[in-house]
Amino acid sequence: MKKRNLIIASFFCMIALSSFVSAYSYSSQFSIQGFLDSLDPETVYLVGIFLVLFVVSNFALSRLFRDNRMAAAVAAFAVSFVATYGIYLSGIDFGSMIENLGITQGMINTIIIIAIIGVFLYMGFRFHSWGVACFLLGVIFVLVAFFVYNKLIPGVAAFVCFLLSIIFFNMERKKRIISHRAFGI
Repeated sequence: MKKRNLIIASFFCMIALSSFVSAYSYSSQFSIQGFLDSLDPETVYLVGIFLVLFVVSNFALSRLFRDNRMAAAVAAFAVSFVATYGIYLSGIDFGSMIENLGITQGMINTIIIIAIIGVFLYMGFRFHSWGVACFLLGVIFVLVAFFVYNKLIPGVAAFVCFLLSIIFFNMERKKRIISHRAFGI
């Protein structure tokens, strides 16, 4: 138990000190805006299509391969990669399709925030553990912190999520201990 807390505390220190390391170098300024500006919109659309196809095909194939989830994941990856590559070769212009549907950039940002909240709620109810959901959300914030120049906001959000996950894990552990004592297990 103490070793896990030490690992989590050292992880938080690593996140907190990473801004000092990135501030040392003046030659290469990296920001999320610069990173996103360097991406082609078609690439972003294709990555989104790949992810959606992977989730759907993994769900379907995991029902087919009930005992072997790894085979389902590998097959889903192959199916979604081949389908995405076929879409790329067809030359469909997704930017004009989305603009013709009337979807603006602000709407896409709102959809992404709603999707993150939905995934968080799904993980909490699916795993019956809000500790796991907070921990995974903290991992997402840590990954975001690597791509953002100002690491304070995602760093604090990750810290809060990890702190909440520890609190929820302790509450769930105490609940399990009480239920085991009540049933004499």
